[in-house]
Amino acid sequence: MNVLQINGLTKSYGKIRAVNGLTMSLESGQVMGLLGPNGSGKTTTLGIILGILHSDSGSYEWFGGQYGQAEARRHIGAILETPNFYPYLDADDNLDIYRRIKELPKQNFDQILDRVGLLERRKSKFHTYSLGMKQRLAVAATLIGDPDVLIFDEPTNGLDPNGIADMRNIIQGIANEGKTVLMASHILDEVEKICSHVTILQKGHLLASGPVGHILTDNRFVIVDSEDNHKLKRVFSSVAGVVNISDKDNMLALEVEASIGATRVNQIASEAGIWLCHLEERKNTLEDEFLEITHKHTNNQ
Repeated sequence: MNVLQINGLTKSYGKIRAVNGLTMSLESGQVMGLLGPNGSGKTTTLGIILGILHSDSGSYEWFGGQYGQAEARRHIGAILETPNFYPYLDADDNLDIYRRIKELPKQNFDQILDRVGLLERRKSKFHTYSLGMKQRLAVAATLIGDPDVLIFDEPTNGLDPNGIADMRNIIQGIANEGKTVLMASHILDEVEKICSHVTILQKGHLLASGPVGHILTDNRFVIVDSEDNHKLKRVFSSVAGVVNISDKDNMLALEVEASIGATRVNQIASEAGIWLCHLEERKNTLEDEFLEITHKHTNNQ
């Protein structure tokens, strides 16, 4: 089921086209990374689908249109850009403001605050919080009302390595419950660790969208080494399902179809009388895909 459908979304600021005919979908249960460098249109896109900004053209629809706009918004929790809280209120009071904005019944926030690691600091004023604590309170605010969809805009921005790891664990915990997550980021490593799917934007253009590691192809790579790599290369050059062979750090990188794995590669080598001293299988990394996709787009402009 499509939780969100975007069709031909366009938004300009003067001569700058922030979003350019964007069409994409978000399915229930997906953890989607909206990936791109600063200025690629990520925050503008989130602002439009949250009803904060108006698009110049195009449309979007939440939950297949089964709710009105106000009701749909109650099923979404979101952080957009820098979280805004009252500096001299504590966590409970700040969260209660968010609860009232969503027009939800009065509640305590024990479970939410415990989840984001702020239960012991719930009565501390917001201005005494570290940046990581402020980000965790922002995540707590998105969880009010147990929404179906969570939207995070650069949730690890400015955090130190420990803060990044904490935020990653919180978001992964949310995703593991089956929630649908849309996370905008420019950090490849974090998107790859958290997300199941990715949409790549550049200067407002959609470049690619699909499962992490499988946007370009389902092929995988098997890295091999032996005492006679010239013979090894000749052997695999004639094997069906081996798409490409390249040199990698004085070893061979075999690009193979999904039906061929490391076990089959080892078998083929041994049958040819070649004993492997290195055998490593890996799928495409997000960095591999991102660099190839953006490079192709730049060269085609």
